[in-house]
Parts: sequence; C-alpha cells; structure tokens
Amino acid sequence: MGTAYVTTDGSSSFNCDGKDDQVQINQALESSNETIYLKGPNTFNVTGPIYINSNKELTGDSNAIIKLYKYPDGLPTPPVCRAIINAKESSTKNITIHGFTIDGNYDNNRGGVWGNNHYNMIQLFGSSYVKIYDMSFKNGTGDAIRIRQGSKDDYIHENTNIEIYNNTIYEIGHDGLYLFSVSNIDIHDNHITCNDNSGIRLFNSNHVKVYNNFITSNNRGGVGLQIQKRESPVINDIKIYDNTFKNLRTRGIAVTGYHNDSFHYPMTSACGVLINHNIVTGCATTTDSDSYGGIMVQGFNNTIIENNIIDGNNGYGVSHNQYAYPAPGTGYVTIVRNNVITNTKILNSSSKPGYGISNLLQSTHSFVINNNCLRNNAKGDYYNCSSTTDIHSDPLFAGSEDYHPKSKVGRWFNGGWVKDTVHSPLIDAGYPSSDYSKEPAPNGNRINIGLYGNTSQASKSLTGTIPVTYDVNVNSTPSGAIVTIQKI
Repeated sequence: MGTAYVTTDGSSSFNCDGKDDQVQINQALESSNETIYLKGPNTFNVTGPIYINSNKELTGDSNAIIKLYKYPDGLPTPPVCRAIINAKESSTKNITIHGFTIDGNYDNNRGGVWGNNHYNMIQLFGSSYVKIYDMSFKNGTGDAIRIRQGSKDDYIHENTNIEIYNNTIYEIGHDGLYLFSVSNIDIHDNHITCNDNSGIRLFNSNHVKVYNNFITSNNRGGVGLQIQKRESPVINDIKIYDNTFKNLRTRGIAVTGYHNDSFHYPMTSACGVLINHNIVTGCATTTDSDSYGGIMVQGFNNTIIENNIIDGNNGYGVSHNQYAYPAPGTGYVTIVRNNVITNTKILNSSSKPGYGISNLLQSTHSFVINNNCLRNNAKGDYYNCSSTTDIHSDPLFAGSEDYHPKSKVGRWFNGGWVKDTVHSPLIDAGYPSSDYSKEPAPNGNRINIGLYGNTSQASKSLTGTIPVTYDVNVNSTPSGAIVTIQKI
C-alpha cells in the first residue's frame, strides 16, 4: 500500500488535462494505494463527483485546487444532495481528507440560487472515523462539509468519531460544517466566515467538543454555532469552549430544542450543554429582527453559561427566545454565572431590546443568575429575570480586546506577569462553589469572573498564600534538639 500522485505534467499514471479531472482522481482512489496525493500548483477542474471509499487518504499540496467546472447557465437546484467529494458507499470508515483547496466556483455556478443541498463540497453520508483538516474551502454554493448518519432524524449513531480541525472556510453558500445524527465529534481550530447560514451546525448530534474556533461574518449568513435538537434523540454532552464568535449577522450561539405537533421529548433528553470561556462580541449585525443577539437558549435544561465575555452585541447578551418552533413542556433552567456581559446595544430603534440577560419565555424557561459582571447595557441588565449576586462595576480589563483583569499583584501579559496600579473587581468575585484550582497563587480561594477564571492566566489576588520553596540543610542532630528553618 503506497501513494498515488495526481498531476498535470505527465509524471504520474494519473495525469489530468484540466477537463473532467474527476476521472483521473477517481481512478487513483480506486487503485490499491491508500494515499492519493494531488500535486500543486495545479487546478483540477471537475464536472462530476469524486468518490472516496473506506481506508483512504486524499491529500495534496496547499496550492492544489479542486475546482467545480464553470457551467454556462449555472447549476439548477437539485432534487437530491450532490457534492464535489462524496462517500462512495452507504457505510464507510477511516477516511482522511487534508491539505488542499476546494473551490466551488460560486460566481459561475449559482444560477441565481444557493443554499441547502445546492452543491456541497465534502459530503460523507454513512461515514465514521473521519478526519478533515488543513483544508481551504471557498466560493461554495452549499455546505463546505456535511456528514450524516442514517436517513431519519430520530436516531444518533454512536461512535461516529469525527475530527475536523485547522480548516479555513470562507463565505460558503450554506453551513460551514453541518453534522447530522452523529456522535463523538471534535471540532477545533477552524476559521470560518459565514455567508448564508451557520458556521457550525449540529443537528441531533451528541458527545461533541467545539473549541478554539474563530467564527465571523461580513454581515451575511446566520448563527456562528447552531445546536438543534428535534424529536427523540438524547443530547446530553456538548461542550463549547475557548472559541471566538465575532460580528455574526444573527447570533453568536443558538441552542435550540423544539418539537412538532406529533412528538414532545422529555426534558432529560435535552441537557448537558456547557458554554464556557468563549468570546461573543459584536453579534446581531442585522437589524431585521429583535430576537437576535449573543447567546440564545430554548428547549434545553440545565445549560451552563459561565466565564464568557459577552460584549457589544445588539439585541441581547444572553436570552431565552423562541426559535422557529416552540419547545415542549415547561421547567427549563439555564445557569448563567461568572460571565462579563457588557455594552449590549439597542437594535435599530428604541423599541427593540438592549438587555444584558433577557427572558422572553418566562412561562416555560427561567434563569439562575449568579456572580456575573453586567454593565452599560442599553435598556438595562435584566428583562424578566434578576440576580442578587452580580456586580455592575467597570471590569478594568487590560485593553479593549485584552480581557485579562488588571491586578496589583499580577496580570498575565506577553508570557509573563505584570503589576497594575488598579485592581479589577472581577478578581475573587465569582460563584463561590466554582472550581478555582487552575488559578495561580495567590488566588483568594475563589474563582475570578470572566474569560480567564480558573485558568493558568487568571489575574492574581490581593489575598491568599503563595507557595514558597525553602532550602533545608539538616545534618545529624542530637535527640531533642531544635531545628530552625530559615528562608534563603
């Protein structure tokens, strides 16, 4: 088992001429070689699908480009999903795709339309043990990456095992990543610029970690990260952390559970979402709805939103709000603690929201709000909710985009510690029961509010103990003698 190279200069058995290049790429993928390598700098023009099977690696140089052919009249919207790269069989595994560029040739192929199912870039139905990384996606008319298990919405396939990382996705025609009825997912270190719908969309999927991603838009598209739960699948393990959601058109994060008239799911099947240590800023750049903002939750119970920076969003910072359809039943609780929620703006006119935390579903949803910092929110800090433990002072950050609180004892800066002349009220002001074990000493035995609470970069406290190491030299000592230990 070796490597097959796909070239344009005649140096390989799989030589392309710039026309129908999917033929030679498919021939290489059908060969006994495990790895198929696209040589650059080359553009491989394709007019039909590329099929990848189990136990295959499709890779190439960063300047190797697979490009959808220019259709003179544009592509009509198909009755079924189609894509540039597809899983060959209905059940495949051990697929790796990395290292090259896919160009959907949007301007020449949209035919005036784009979006869901139009022409996806990588589409793996029935695939497991998948890795997609170090890719560049641009000019697409559909999803950049779509992975799905099963043909129905009501079942999550366990142990799908998907890792998607270090990709750049720029203004694709639908979702950047769309994962459907899958589990055991790691999505990290991607840079996504939305265009039509979501940056990352998780539909009826579980056991997910989304971290270290940067998701933004140019006032196009929708939500940065969208979690959708419908009908019976159990979703109880989703972790969203260390991401930046900036300038999204509608919302930074939307966690939505909903139902139709025929099925009401139990609350225990929609829980376990943890949103922590993210930056959500400048979201809801459009003014065409008063339901947009930073983070929205509907139809999930015991969602925890903690240690985030939620700043400068339009509409609301955090809200309970209705998605397209309502959630079943009542009694949903969202826990909001240790966050900084500031500078929320009014959308378009004074009649539209501008609250830090807003509950528009007060008959079915409630907040438990503890030890946040809320300040300078245009219409007020709370709507249909309240807190007795929040603070409302200037957080005294190091800079406009440096969210380390200033500290007289020590603030992390450029790989080391510096001291400030003022001391942030965020330090030692977090929820008393939150873990603070990762904070450096002195840490006041209490978590800091904000992005760096319970991290190694937490600003240092005015109170607490600092571990001191002593050099001790004790030789043979008579029984009963007193030994004195002095600091060296």
